[in-house]
Amino acid sequence: MKKLLKTNLVLRNQVEQVFNERDILTFADNPFVVSLYGSFETKKHLCMVMEYVEGETRRISTQWIDKGELIQFPQGVSVCQSQ
Repeated sequence: MKKLLKTNLVLRNQVEQVFNERDILTFADNPFVVSLYGSFETKKHLCMVMEYVEGETRRISTQWIDKGELIQFPQGVSVCQSQ
């Protein structure tokens, strides 16, 4: 379960990003993407119940570009994620 503090999401301007993550995980039908079973909120937290994936964490090479983070995945796919 992923538990996010609502105040942190608002302060970091990440509310839209969290809703996009929820939508993508809900509709993604791919064995390489974790399944989202449901989400709910409490007074202080937003919670997402996700599939448990057992195994070793694989490190990915990271390069910093300006204010964003460029992550290079093994298949050659790159995602730029601002922080």
